[in-house]
Amino acid sequence: TFFSVGLLGLLLLMLLSHSLLFGLDLDIGMSFLKAEGEMIEKRLSFFPKSVFYVIVATIFFTTALGVLDHVARITSDILNTQIQKSRFSGINLNESHYYFIMLWAMILFGILVLTVLNIDEPPSLLAIAGSLSGIVMFLYSFLILWLNIKLEMQIKKAQLDENNFNPFKANLWRKFMLVVSIVFYGGFSVSLIINFF
Repeated sequence: TFFSVGLLGLLLLMLLSHSLLFGLDLDIGMSFLKAEGEMIEKRLSFFPKSVFYVIVATIFFTTALGVLDHVARITSDILNTQIQKSRFSGINLNESHYYFIMLWAMILFGILVLTVLNIDEPPSLLAIAGSLSGIVMFLYSFLILWLNIKLEMQIKKAQLDENNFNPFKANLWRKFMLVVSIVFYGGFSVSLIINFF
């Protein structure tokens, strides 16, 4: 459902951009959003332009929140697991504490980067963050598939359960979708790296 709604939203936004801006000579970057808003205002009125900008801002904001949430969840899980196994196991913090700490550390780091580096064009920062999120999702999908296969093989060797139940065994459909996401995000990552250098 999430994939379908996201794909539909992307396709509609691409169709809107194509129908409004095809053939125009625009700079690389986020300037197409301003041009798109101006074309909407020229063809319709000011109100639809405002609605368009609110939708775009909401998309950027929810994407940024999703990335922050995702990274904070993974990091807090890893921290919680590793600290419980280490000599610091006496620390009285649970996973939600680590989540809170990591989330606010990332937010404060972002504020620090924006203020110290004196970035004049935050949309370019959003484009960089979105691109890096694609690379993170590529690595994350790859690691999930690798870890799943590794654990599946270890449990198969151990044969711990007489019914051969394996809680880490993913069905074929899930493995296929992980491979699709690796190819999808990997393609964007390679394209980003090629265009960057």
